[in-house]
Amino acid sequence: MTLRITFVHAPEIRYDQNYGTLFSPLWAYTLAAYVPEAWSVAVFDSVVKPLQEVEGADVFALSGINQDFDSLVETHRYLKDRFPQALIIVGGPITWSFEQEGKLHLLEFFDHIFVLDGERSLPLFLDRIVRSEPSEKIIHAEHFPMDQARSARLDLM
Repeated sequence: MTLRITFVHAPEIRYDQNYGTLFSPLWAYTLAAYVPEAWSVAVFDSVVKPLQEVEGADVFALSGINQDFDSLVETHRYLKDRFPQALIIVGGPITWSFEQEGKLHLLEFFDHIFVLDGERSLPLFLDRIVRSEPSEKIIHAEHFPMDQARSARLDLM
């Protein structure tokens, strides 16, 4: 049985944040390159399609910056209501900065929280799921050396 992970890009779109420019979720295509082969991978960009079109997954991975907090809350709520058995995880700049500010507890509604680079910690986490082994709630990683980076999975665009 193949398990599925879907990276969900659901930013809070504000003109003052990036002058109206919309960016592709490069974070998702980059992390997709580290998903173990036993997994099916998808990237869903809610800027391009309405969230109602997302398909089911075993794991939904979200990321964002501090300004995306409300969007992350709403996206989590929608996914959990629609796919209650799925794990919903979060990482990205918001987790690091919330930890630095002592506000990481504001993200505790996520099943797991990834702090810092996921290139090593995400595949280990997914392998634990395959083996039905528990993982800690907050998963700390170290900075990943860029000279070891894999090519982003642009084939998923």
